[in-house]
Amino acid sequence: MQYAINIADMAKLPAVVIAFLIEPACPGRQVVDAEPRQIDGTAVLLECPADHAEIIVRALRQRWPRNLMRCYQSQTGESWKRM
Repeated sequence: MQYAINIADMAKLPAVVIAFLIEPACPGRQVVDAEPRQIDGTAVLLECPADHAEIIVRALRQRWPRNLMRCYQSQTGESWKRM
């Protein structure tokens, strides 16, 4: 299972959240086109183990709802589902 976080939505996050929660999980800074039909559908891939990525997403969800912070999940790395 792979997880990704929308780059445009990350701009709304405080710098400390990006620096200490998201950045360590994205050492290669790989981007994916999670929503190809959206102009802002690009996301950064969380390159950590799936259980760590799930914890990151849950932590973000405690403060930011789905409509403000788009997170994605993929089985194959090709088709992404918003979560």
